[in-house]
Amino acid sequence: MYAKRQLINIDKALAQEVYADIAKNDENSDVRFAVIENLTDQTLLAYIAKNDEDSWVRQSAAEKLTDQTLLADIAKNDEEWHVRKAAVEKLTDQTLLSDVAKNDEDSWVRKEAADKLIDKSLAQEVYTDIVKNDNGNGLRLAAADKLNDKKLAQEVCADIAKNDEDSWVRQAAADMLAELKPGNAP
Repeated sequence: MYAKRQLINIDKALAQEVYADIAKNDENSDVRFAVIENLTDQTLLAYIAKNDEDSWVRQSAAEKLTDQTLLADIAKNDEEWHVRKAAVEKLTDQTLLSDVAKNDEDSWVRKEAADKLIDKSLAQEVYTDIVKNDNGNGLRLAAADKLNDKKLAQEVCADIAKNDEDSWVRQAAADMLAELKPGNAP
């Protein structure tokens, strides 16, 4: 039985070596993408997530990372929004999530980070910052919906309902404003 377990371990190690070689060296990004599913080596996954030329391969590797420091680096520095968002989805550090929610260039990444905030006081601080300063009205509206400060939420909804270019966003803001009116609270 011992010999059989040893053989299985050798086979797994050999398979990881083969997958690693393919993930680092194959010229076809679809092949590199496919082998990432089988990789377990966090160092190799980090290397791929930070260095592969194909953003979808980088995203796939980032999705398998567990190291918060590496994920933070990717969340703050990758050039593609979807890779940063994949890293943010795995982050737990509330301070870093707060920073990304306020400062990432992409509204989808900012929203993902804001949605992951579980520290209630920090979340309210971030939502307030987004409501007051974000350039994405859809994200401002989502943040306003989570604010404890209903007066500020009403002000933001009124502004968006009057001024947004997108009629759907204006309608959503008007609907939210109606729900926020005194007497409509649950």
